[in-house]
Amino acid sequence: MDDQLPALEAIVGSGSYPTFARTLVALSAEGYDFDLDHLFELGLGAPLDGLAVRLDRRAP
Repeated sequence: MDDQLPALEAIVGSGSYPTFARTLVALSAEGYDFDLDHLFELGLGAPLDGLAVRLDRRAP
């Protein structure tokens, strides 16, 4: 994450994404819960749910 900070600052500083910049400012002021386990489950859940649907359709 720290390695990506310069790129993130460039994106925010460009002025091309004002909503994104405001969101980051609000998050940095209010804080946020960065739960890697939750992010992993969220990212893995969607493809697994889709796979389950496909497999259910093929079941006799």
